[in-house]
Amino acid sequence: MKARNLVLIAIIVLSVSYMSYRLIRNLNIDSKVNQELVENSIILDVRTNWEYKRGALPNSVNIKMSDLKTIDIPIEKDKNIITYCSHGLRSIKAKYILKKRGYYHVYNGGSIHDLEKYFNNY
Repeated sequence: MKARNLVLIAIIVLSVSYMSYRLIRNLNIDSKVNQELVENSIILDVRTNWEYKRGALPNSVNIKMSDLKTIDIPIEKDKNIITYCSHGLRSIKAKYILKKRGYYHVYNGGSIHDLEKYFNNY
């Protein structure tokens, strides 16, 4: 009986955690991201170099998340920037790091899969 209750509790905790993750991720994708903005923005991939090499969006720039706070970012501060990563959580952090560093036109694009739809013509 105890084992079954523990399994049930674990399932509930995991389910709530996953739903919370999805909610936070989806609420933080900027609604302003659209085809026109994508075409007129720098697409910033904040995944690791290894992830980037395995597949990335066309013409995207890769600066891994761990470097955003410390390196000189080779992007002009007045440019539109759309961040993305593999699941959408690092892109949320990246947006706020860039804003703190003086980049004002930064948008969270979510995951690579959230942005793929804008690149069908490539």
